[in-house]
Amino acid sequence: MPSPVKCTLSPQHFAAPVCCTPSAPPFESSSTISMERMDGGAPKAPAENVQEASYTSARRTSETTIEGESAKISVHNRRIAWLKIKHWVALLRSPNDVEKPRFEILYEKLKETEAFVLKAIKNARSYLAWQQRTHTANMQMVGQMYTWYQHQDAAFSPAREDIGEFWDVCNACDQCSGESFKFYEKQVIEPIDSWLRDFAALQPDIDNLRIRHLVFQHYRLKLQALTEASEARARDGKQKAEQRERLSRNGIKTEKAKALFEEMNASMMHEMEEMYKSRFEAMSPAVSGHVQFHRERTEAFATKRDRIVPYYNH
Repeated sequence: MPSPVKCTLSPQHFAAPVCCTPSAPPFESSSTISMERMDGGAPKAPAENVQEASYTSARRTSETTIEGESAKISVHNRRIAWLKIKHWVALLRSPNDVEKPRFEILYEKLKETEAFVLKAIKNARSYLAWQQRTHTANMQMVGQMYTWYQHQDAAFSPAREDIGEFWDVCNACDQCSGESFKFYEKQVIEPIDSWLRDFAALQPDIDNLRIRHLVFQHYRLKLQALTEASEARARDGKQKAEQRERLSRNGIKTEKAKALFEEMNASMMHEMEEMYKSRFEAMSPAVSGHVQFHRERTEAFATKRDRIVPYYNH
């Protein structure tokens, strides 16, 4: 019997058809997966296309042993490409008839959260840039007016007193403006950006989980068809040993593909559920930081006359 053969599953080599792209799940190019042949049969692909690969991740490994065996199922990259296209076409033709696995439903919820977070970080950066621009413009305006009212003809003008007091306030605020802007970067923008980085780090594993799910569903449906055909032949007394062996081989492949999918699925579901549940807590520092920055900056620019208003005494 031929020795086991390993081969690469690299989805980056198989781009989705243009017509399928809008409704297709986002299989990214960074994912690879390592599985192992159980039947010992020769692969259909030319030898030059066969190469050794392994799935690696900072959080988990796919070196899964089923029933104590060290062998892994090998699935050729062409089959992976075909499974993707088949799945995308099914989504285009009858999107309501394709049952979504639980991890895809949870992933869609995280994508909705991502859309909110992307908008939040865009607004936060715009707000900070606006604060920096208005601070510079205000210092120029106040400095110009202060110099103007130093003229002896404006000695008794009420505006001279106002601009003089406000000039002192602005100068004091200008001394710590750099630190206040750094505070906003750290307390508001960084927590939002951190969530986005964590979510982006999940993407390669999500893509590999999709591949494992497609492979498992392929072998499950194939085994189901072979089983029905075998039962029909057995009733007619036409069952052959070769057909029974094929059914057995595919049964083993199905169990292996199922185990590989379920192992990763359990880990990813836990990770995504925790991320989804903690989404409000993750944004909490940004909310507190924004409120604190805005309030303190407003109060810092208040003059003695302004502080009579109760808001500035809070």
